[in-house]
Amino acid sequence: MLPGIPPSYLRLLSTLLYAQPTIATPLGEHLFKTGEVNSAQGQQPLIQDGVFRTPILDIGVYHVVTIGMGHPSQPIQVVLDIQEPRLFLQSALCTTELCTHSPHPGFDEAASDSFVSSQQAYRLAFSGAWFIGNISDDTLAIGGVDIPHQSFLDAREVTLVAWYAIYGGFDGVLGLAPGTEDTNPQFPSPWRTLVSGERLHRNIFSIVLPSRFSGDGELILGDVSDGFDEEASTQLKLVEAEDRAWVTSLESMSFGEEDEKFEDATVLFQLDSPMVLPSRWAQAIVDTVGMPFDCEKRKDLPVLKLGMGGTEVRLDGFDYSVEMEEPGGEKSVCVVPVRPSDDWGDGLSTVILGRTFLERFRVVFAPEESLIMLERL
Repeated sequence: MLPGIPPSYLRLLSTLLYAQPTIATPLGEHLFKTGEVNSAQGQQPLIQDGVFRTPILDIGVYHVVTIGMGHPSQPIQVVLDIQEPRLFLQSALCTTELCTHSPHPGFDEAASDSFVSSQQAYRLAFSGAWFIGNISDDTLAIGGVDIPHQSFLDAREVTLVAWYAIYGGFDGVLGLAPGTEDTNPQFPSPWRTLVSGERLHRNIFSIVLPSRFSGDGELILGDVSDGFDEEASTQLKLVEAEDRAWVTSLESMSFGEEDEKFEDATVLFQLDSPMVLPSRWAQAIVDTVGMPFDCEKRKDLPVLKLGMGGTEVRLDGFDYSVEMEEPGGEKSVCVVPVRPSDDWGDGLSTVILGRTFLERFRVVFAPEESLIMLERL
């Protein structure tokens, strides 16, 4: 972590001040991960036939997983991103200032006997920085499954272009958005490569974020999480959305005395975003709740109801708020990480549901069935 900054404040910093929606485009912007992650925190994944598991760690701003890259495999901790369709890694050969000041060495392509560079130059923006390099090819390993010939951006330059980037060491990003064949046929998504290899028991993946509700976090490739009841789950039908993944329809919203019906509106899911609502709704919640507020007040807060994907999801005050310790640890205060879409939206989605929402559920992403399935923890 960044010296002297508690994890709870790093998380609040990301959700309230910096987090922006993620759009799966060549210049889609994200936030940097902060600080170092101890690889010993992760546990060895449990390997089953066609089902591959790996721990998800919360580092305060981002969620990370450990992958292997190359042959012999090099362990690399990367941000897990469900809106990004690509894999990109900081190269050990990067000599720009952001790389040389990083506590992480990056991917050493010279140490991999299976590394191939296409010499095709590529760059993408990620939360205020350009990642510049060549589209390359090597073996990706995650949760016990090897994915040969995975395309990725081998970034030999990382150049800061915005004032708000938080950078305390950065290994890369693993994108699990399916992407499309038309997006960049020479740069296929890790998910498409994995599915085309026919290695999975089912072409789905599941996420349980680490939280006070679930305890440890886990990414499961190829099946639902343990104990998940598909028949009893909340099933949200996905809609097509250009340059975005995991989008469903928004039909209605209510909070206290406020109620509204929507047409041609959408909800986007993203791991590390705040909750983004239409501006009048964000303001209504802030006016009702206050910012920050006494955590004892949560039990008396109105229920936030979201009609989406053909069903209704209800969130109480414990669901849509975040508890954090004040400096000194004498007491806790609560905030609602909600931002107005006029200022914080992606210009396309009416609502964005990030970590505060997703921490309350086991979530299954089923792209071939065009479904997201939710089961409350």
